[in-house]
Amino acid sequence: MLESEQYGWRGTATTLALRDGLGLRIGLDENTARLVAALRPDQPLRAACDAVAADVGADVDIVEQVGCELVRKLLELGFFEPRS
Repeated sequence: MLESEQYGWRGTATTLALRDGLGLRIGLDENTARLVAALRPDQPLRAACDAVAADVGADVDIVEQVGCELVRKLLELGFFEPRS
């Protein structure tokens, strides 16, 4: 979703969607979307959490806790696949 602001448009909502299966869609708040965007398959979750925590000025321990819960839920829902 876009919202008008003084110097243009900015995103206000992000949706993560599965194309296969049931076509599940979930809404993400701004900071959760930042964390999902920072995830990389060749880096540990901690690296993404540290980067987001620094970017938004949040406590890294809290971001890591939320990051673990988020990744676990996205795995359960089929958005991520575990490495074998």
